[in-house]
This record gives sequence, structure tokens and C-alpha cells, in this order.
Amino acid sequence: MAQIQQAARHEGHKQLSRQVAKTTTVVTVDGSLMVLSGLTLAATVIRLVVATPLLVIFSLVLVPAAITIFMILGGLLVAIGFCCDMHIFS
Repeated sequence: MAQIQQAARHEGHKQLSRQVAKTTTVVTVDGSLMVLSGLTLAATVIRLVVATPLLVIFSLVLVPAAITIFMILGGLLVAIGFCCDMHIFS
């Protein structure tokens, strides 16, 4: 009878130690991920603060350049679409 009680007590300690190990692991991993997400958010905000004035300053050049590139690429795609023999792809 004493051996059964001792075995049950030992099993209870084993389950408790597993639960403590799991909890410790989860808290450690969760803390690490929280720190990394905080650093990522801080870096994103800093980059946005730095990039916004540059985008405002260079928007006079960037917007017409983007429109020009879009129109050139669109024209090339249309020209390729009209010139290609569609039987090649089927």
C-alpha cells in the first residue's frame, strides 16, 4: 500500500514538473516574440518618420516618373499582346 501511495506521489511530482517546464517555455518564447514585435514596430515607425519628408520633397519627380513608367510598360504589354501569335501558347 505504501508503494502505491509513493508511486502516485512521484507521478504527481512528475506531472507538476512537466507543467512548470511547459509554462516556463511558453513564457520565455512569448516574451521573446513580444520584444521582437515591439522592435519591429519601433523600426517601422522610425522609418516612416524618416521617409515621409523625403517622399513629400521628391513627389514632384516621383509622381510623373511613376506615371511615365506605367504608361511605357502598359504600351509594351499591349504591343506584345497584339503582335504575338496566340497559337504559340495553346
